[in-house]
This record gives sequence, structure tokens and C-alpha cells, in this order.
Amino acid sequence: MKFSKILMAMVLLCCWQGANAQFIGDVFFDENNVTVSAGQQLTLPAVFFAGADPMGGVEFEVSFDPAVLSLVDITAADGDFSGLFSSHQNNDGNYAIVVSNQTSLTSPTASVPLVNLIFEIVGSAGDTAQVQTTVRDSVTTSLVRYPASVGFVTTVTVQ
Repeated sequence: MKFSKILMAMVLLCCWQGANAQFIGDVFFDENNVTVSAGQQLTLPAVFFAGADPMGGVEFEVSFDPAVLSLVDITAADGDFSGLFSSHQNNDGNYAIVVSNQTSLTSPTASVPLVNLIFEIVGSAGDTAQVQTTVRDSVTTSLVRYPASVGFVTTVTVQ
């Protein structure tokens, strides 16, 4: 009994570090922590984890501290999948983004590159900001909803 509790604790601790090994229905970034210099640009590719079901579309929000980061552009993702996307600024530091699969009923699956978020670093050395994704809705190509997302956070540190 005691051994199984220790084993379970070790498994949870080991898996916790791989937080970007995502849950189905999550929008995430490849890196948990990023360090950049003031005045530079930072590109964060947003990725959706579809699991085994082909992604039909996803609506998500990106939130960040506008005193540290300024979203200057959203571009098509790199890779094989190139979905149609649209974005809307809700307020300073919060954007809604919708990506739609217009190309296939059988793909993409697994980790799907959605868009590239390009930020200008407007903060000063020592500032930090969290870039958070929150999925509002996501469906397969069969219009079946993915499970509710837990969201994802990347910390940006200005040096």
C-alpha cells in the first residue's frame, strides 16, 4: 500500500513537468517559459491537441499583460495544415481567435499548428507576463465537441 502511494506520487511528479503534453481539446504553446530582450519580437506558435479525431474548428482566447506585451500580428501556422482563421481584439491584452478546417474531413489529428502569435516586447528588463489560452469551443470534423479544455499558460520574462 505504501509502495503504491509512493509510486503514484513519483508518476505524478514526473508527468507534471511535461505539462505541454496537453489534453485533448487544449490550445497550447511549445514552451512553458520564454526569455526575450526588451524591444524584440516574440513568435509563439499556438497549437491545438486534437487527439485521434480530426479537428474541425476551434475558438479560443489569448490573454496577456499589455504593459509587457503587444500583439502586433497573427499569421498562418507553419506546417501541413493551413486552416482559415479570424481574430478580434476584445480589449487590451485579450484577443479571440477562430480557426476553421476547410481542407479535409480526415485530418489534421494529434498536434495541429493553428496560428503564430507575434508579440512586440514593450516591457522593461525584469518584467514578466503570462500568455494564457482559453478554449471557448472546439469540434471535430464530424461536429462532435471536444472535452472542455484546461487552458495553458506560458510565462514571458524580459531581460
